[in-house]
Amino acid sequence: MFAASYEDVYSLNELQCKALADIAAGQEPEAEEIARYALASLPDRDFWRRVRAQEGRLQGTRDQYNGILGSHALALLTERLGENAVFSITAITDYATCPFRYFAARILNLEEWAEAEEDTDHSVLGTLYHATLARFLAAHRGERLSKQEQAAYESELQAHMQAVCDQLMERGKIIDGPLWQLERSRAWQVLKRWLVFELEQQSDDLGFAPRYLEWGFGLPKASDMDPASADSPLVFPGVDGRTVALRGKVDRIDCCGNKFVVYDYKKRRMPPSGEIEKGLDLQIPLYILAVEQHLVATTGQVIGGGYYALEQPGKDGGMWLDEYKDALAHRATKRSGNYTAAGWQALLEGIKAAVVQHVDNIRRGVFPV
Repeated sequence: MFAASYEDVYSLNELQCKALADIAAGQEPEAEEIARYALASLPDRDFWRRVRAQEGRLQGTRDQYNGILGSHALALLTERLGENAVFSITAITDYATCPFRYFAARILNLEEWAEAEEDTDHSVLGTLYHATLARFLAAHRGERLSKQEQAAYESELQAHMQAVCDQLMERGKIIDGPLWQLERSRAWQVLKRWLVFELEQQSDDLGFAPRYLEWGFGLPKASDMDPASADSPLVFPGVDGRTVALRGKVDRIDCCGNKFVVYDYKKRRMPPSGEIEKGLDLQIPLYILAVEQHLVATTGQVIGGGYYALEQPGKDGGMWLDEYKDALAHRATKRSGNYTAAGWQALLEGIKAAVVQHVDNIRRGVFPV
């Protein structure tokens, strides 16, 4: 592959490659010296900077080459965030999962490259599901649905779905045509399956019924939000006397008397309960804290929160008080995600401590790769 002798090498690049190959093969005692000469003579002036950067990454050095912002970039970030930044719960969850991805997406506003698809955008389908269910359940707020009324509920649900589709078309989110008609038919089947599952769940749960839908906190009021939404964000003490402030929107809160249950809709995948203890799933614990802070009276209590899959209806994940698991059909046989009162409180405090650290890291420009 390379010249047999260094005397026959005809270029600096070949000299470098042969020397490195000989080092790897344990040949030529003078190969290391030759390699150093070749590397020192490389014309790329940025080469050694890249070498030092990679060495730093491998050694775990905390510098600008390993996701730690320099002083100039940090000053720009501080100016952008301001003193009273309110972070979205989704953003903080992104940071917990991958700090550098948070930096790329949230600070640099970079997006993942994706193939153009002919079918409907998944976010549009998500909006369709959320808005349709919010409209339907708002018409039955606090009401226990009856299996005997399933046919009437289907007619209502279909009418609400059509109204949401019309709105999305007016906004240019949906383009009518054969592909959309196919997607629409699939979406309707999803919603019908959800209704069957919902009726079954409500008949088994001990008195819980949807009361708050698209309940927001720390967000500007919008027509699609629950009237009881809180203007203020979720707040708790941070580092150096600063306050951590978070905003978000809870898809659904069910109630039975003064007991509250939080649900977040997912199309398919529901994060397992174990991800909360690992600090990777912050959504449900932070929703619970927000409901406790803004919605639950002093005599009320949040007894759990989890995920509600729509395309293959089911409930799973989250965190639940063990003493109330039998009051909910989908929790009665679950083993993971159930906590004693002391364990519940300790987990919430641990989540708060993790979020405080995440927010402090963001403010200090710490985005390790």
